[in-house]
Amino acid sequence: MLSTAIHNKQPTLGYTKADHPVQSDLIRLMSSLGNLDLSKTARGLDGCGIPVFGIPVKSVALAMAKFADPDILGQSEKEACIQIREACGQNPIMISGTNKINTLIQAETIDKAVVKGGAEGVYTAAINSLGLGVCIKVDDGASRAASVVMLHVLRKLNILNDESVKKIKKVGAKDIRNWAGTLVGEIRVGGGISF
Repeated sequence: MLSTAIHNKQPTLGYTKADHPVQSDLIRLMSSLGNLDLSKTARGLDGCGIPVFGIPVKSVALAMAKFADPDILGQSEKEACIQIREACGQNPIMISGTNKINTLIQAETIDKAVVKGGAEGVYTAAINSLGLGVCIKVDDGASRAASVVMLHVLRKLNILNDESVKKIKKVGAKDIRNWAGTLVGEIRVGGGISF
């Protein structure tokens, strides 16, 4: 957002405020990508102090599909999507940092997909090769569960192979252990997922 403000020659001071031009532009963009009006939606602040807004899961998936296959967008939006996708594939550590599940998944998918976990059990993916958008929302807000479901979806879509999933789980999706360190469970997809 800060880079966007600089690029658009907008003030950088207050870029996290709801009335800043960057935030207004973001609302317009997400409204367009998600095919809905976000001007009167529920608002809040995320853990970083950035404005957030309520958006249906279906609309997030649609926005991610357009990000994955931006041919229906205007030329500048299309070019921006492609540039962002390439940057994510080339620099996966910038997604979430070292040894974070978002980063590990992005490093394995490279140019096949862009993935990003969010707050409260939300996980999104733009599957570039399929022009598909995915949005997962775990009702109780458990991010660990959302990442396991995303791994399952990416495996089912052949974006990740078994070796990649095993590698990611080894670092990012830990088994559940009790206070003594004894393995007591795991988080896994319980049943099938239909597409």
